[in-house]
Amino acid sequence: MGRVLKVILYGSYTRGGWVNELHTAEGYQSDFDLLVIVNQKELTDRVTYWERAEERLTRERAITGTLRTPVNFIVHSLQEVNDGLAHGRYFFMDVARDGIALYQADDSELLTPKPKTPARTGAGDGGGIFRGVASARDKLTEDLFVLRIAGRVAGCRIQLPSGDGKALSLRPARDDLPRSGLRDRERVAWPQDAAF
Repeated sequence: MGRVLKVILYGSYTRGGWVNELHTAEGYQSDFDLLVIVNQKELTDRVTYWERAEERLTRERAITGTLRTPVNFIVHSLQEVNDGLAHGRYFFMDVARDGIALYQADDSELLTPKPKTPARTGAGDGGGIFRGVASARDKLTEDLFVLRIAGRVAGCRIQLPSGDGKALSLRPARDDLPRSGLRDRERVAWPQDAAF
């Protein structure tokens, strides 16, 4: 039976570096970053299991105004998180170090992080890339994270593949509006079935 094991707040709010400058020209506001840890890999499929939750959070912020701060969440299985900690992946190490557990189904702990040594990162031999990450998978994870943030800045949602061969799709962040509410140029620019 699938279940949520932990919900962990991480990022700027846990480090004390959040920004709330809606009154400035940039109008930037930090979001709550949540890591949802589940007990089965299948439950990490964003479209199948989490799209409605994401749409609800967007609606509560943009339409009803119930949420005053944006919420962004990612979902990983406990095995993925512990594997990331065992291999010294920076994201998981940062979450383990700075994260605040908002929900725990039980008292189980995450693995103790094992920091990468210079030999494991490839640092010093020209093999290290982005913060010393040497593996192609870590680099891809970082790139996908940057792509997702870019989509948020551009006001759209970039739906990433879940490993099952589905194409990336680019949809407007406001796809909760009825299609009839979109202007003609928006229908052309953001067709519902757009994929690349």
